[in-house]
Amino acid sequence: MDGENRRKSHRRRMLQGGKIVYGRSALLIDCMIRDLSEEGARLKVSNARDVPDNIRLFNSGEKTIIDAKVMWRSPREVGVQFNGQFQSVIDDPDPKIRNLRFND
Repeated sequence: MDGENRRKSHRRRMLQGGKIVYGRSALLIDCMIRDLSEEGARLKVSNARDVPDNIRLFNSGEKTIIDAKVMWRSPREVGVQFNGQFQSVIDDPDPKIRNLRFND
Protein backbone atom coordinates (compact mmCIF):
# COMPACT_ATOMS: atom_id res chain seq x y z
CA MET A 1 0.00 0.00 0.00
CA ASP A 2 1.51 3.35 -0.96
CA GLY A 3 1.53 6.45 1.24
CA GLU A 4 -1.20 8.16 -0.76
CA ASN A 5 -3.72 5.46 0.13
CA ARG A 6 -2.97 5.67 3.88
CA ARG A 7 -3.63 9.38 4.19
CA LYS A 8 -6.80 10.48 5.96
CA SER A 9 -6.99 13.87 4.25
CA HIS A 10 -6.11 15.28 0.86
CA ARG A 11 -2.55 16.53 0.32
CA ARG A 12 -2.20 19.95 -1.25
CA ARG A 13 0.86 20.40 -3.43
CA MET A 14 2.69 23.63 -2.77
CA LEU A 15 6.06 25.31 -2.88
CA GLN A 16 6.23 27.44 0.25
CA GLY A 17 9.25 28.57 2.22
CA GLY A 18 9.54 27.48 5.80
CA LYS A 19 11.87 26.89 8.70
CA ILE A 20 12.40 23.89 10.92
CA VAL A 21 12.74 25.17 14.48
CA TYR A 22 14.36 23.17 17.28
CA GLY A 23 16.77 23.42 20.21
CA ARG A 24 14.69 25.70 22.42
CA SER A 25 13.86 27.77 19.33
CA ALA A 26 17.53 28.70 18.94
CA LEU A 27 18.30 26.57 15.88
CA LEU A 28 16.77 26.81 12.41
CA ILE A 29 16.93 24.80 9.20
CA ASP A 30 15.56 26.29 5.99
CA CYS A 31 13.07 24.11 4.16
CA MET A 32 10.52 24.12 1.38
CA ILE A 33 7.04 22.84 2.16
CA ARG A 34 6.22 20.62 -0.84
CA ASP A 35 2.96 18.97 0.24
CA LEU A 36 0.61 19.92 3.05
CA SER A 37 -2.41 18.18 4.59
CA GLU A 38 -4.29 18.51 7.86
CA GLU A 39 -2.15 15.74 9.36
CA GLY A 40 1.31 16.56 8.06
CA ALA A 41 3.69 17.76 5.36
CA ARG A 42 6.54 16.77 3.08
CA LEU A 43 9.54 19.07 3.50
CA LYS A 44 12.54 19.48 1.21
CA VAL A 45 15.79 20.09 3.09
CA SER A 46 19.48 20.15 2.21
CA ASN A 47 20.24 17.12 4.42
CA ALA A 48 17.50 15.12 6.14
CA ARG A 49 19.96 13.70 8.67
CA ASP A 50 20.30 17.19 10.17
CA VAL A 51 16.60 17.33 11.07
CA PRO A 52 15.82 16.15 14.63
CA ASP A 53 12.87 13.84 15.30
CA ASN A 54 10.73 16.48 17.05
CA ILE A 55 10.46 19.93 15.51
CA ARG A 56 8.31 22.99 15.11
CA LEU A 57 7.48 23.90 11.51
CA PHE A 58 7.26 27.59 10.62
CA ASN A 59 5.25 28.37 7.49
CA SER A 60 6.64 31.69 6.28
CA GLY A 61 3.76 32.39 3.89
CA GLU A 62 1.11 31.98 6.55
CA LYS A 63 3.24 33.23 9.48
CA THR A 64 2.21 30.17 11.49
CA ILE A 65 3.96 27.45 13.47
CA ILE A 66 3.07 23.91 14.53
CA ASP A 67 4.69 21.08 16.49
CA ALA A 68 5.57 18.07 14.36
CA LYS A 69 7.29 14.69 14.47
CA VAL A 70 9.45 13.28 11.67
CA MET A 71 7.84 10.07 10.40
CA TRP A 72 10.15 9.27 7.47
CA ARG A 73 13.34 10.51 5.81
CA SER A 74 14.98 10.35 2.42
CA PRO A 75 18.32 12.04 1.69
CA ARG A 76 16.75 15.46 0.97
CA GLU A 77 13.19 15.20 2.27
CA VAL A 78 11.36 14.49 5.50
CA GLY A 79 7.73 13.64 6.13
CA VAL A 80 6.26 15.10 9.30
CA GLN A 81 3.09 14.42 11.25
CA PHE A 82 1.53 17.41 12.98
CA ASN A 83 0.78 17.49 16.68
CA GLY A 84 -1.90 20.09 17.28
CA GLN A 85 -2.98 23.05 15.17
CA PHE A 86 -1.13 25.81 13.37
CA GLN A 87 -0.79 28.89 15.56
CA SER A 88 0.05 32.45 14.57
CA VAL A 89 3.66 33.29 15.48
CA ILE A 90 2.37 36.61 16.79
CA ASP A 91 0.64 34.71 19.63
CA ASP A 92 3.63 32.54 20.56
CA PRO A 93 5.03 33.19 24.08
CA ASP A 94 8.61 32.68 22.83
CA PRO A 95 10.08 35.97 21.50
CA LYS A 96 12.38 34.02 19.16
CA ILE A 97 9.31 32.53 17.48
CA ARG A 98 7.47 35.86 17.32
CA ASN A 99 10.49 37.34 15.52
CA LEU A 100 10.45 34.61 12.84
CA ARG A 101 7.82 36.57 10.97
CA PHE A 102 10.39 39.28 10.35
CA ASN A 103 13.28 36.98 9.47
CA ASP A 104 11.87 34.75 6.75
